[in-house]
Amino acid sequence: SNKKVDITGLNFFRDYIDVDDCAQLIWKLANCNEAHGQIINLCTGNMHNLQELIIETAIKFKLQDQIIVRNNSNLSNMKFHRGSPEKLFKIVGDYALKPIDHSLDEIYHSIRNGKKRN
Repeated sequence: SNKKVDITGLNFFRDYIDVDDCAQLIWKLANCNEAHGQIINLCTGNMHNLQELIIETAIKFKLQDQIIVRNNSNLSNMKFHRGSPEKLFKIVGDYALKPIDHSLDEIYHSIRNGKKRN
């Protein structure tokens, strides 16, 4: 396709949690009396730059020529959003969250192979 995707304005940071981790943690919390009635962040506590994730994904799919990056390097325009998983892990105990690169690799391979994620 000759269409280009403009990713202007996506130079911000967000917490990312894998959907499988999220589902398992919700299940653990739903079955834990200590969690009932509590407000609990489902998060990793780590921030990732959305623009960089899009560029990395475009490169993996060999689509980097189809994106236009309009970068504003002014840090005051970047927005940072990160949660604290402290309360979550206090309630559910140790839980090994899937690193974002593993999550994205699973998605990439699933798309390439035409299969759903496990």
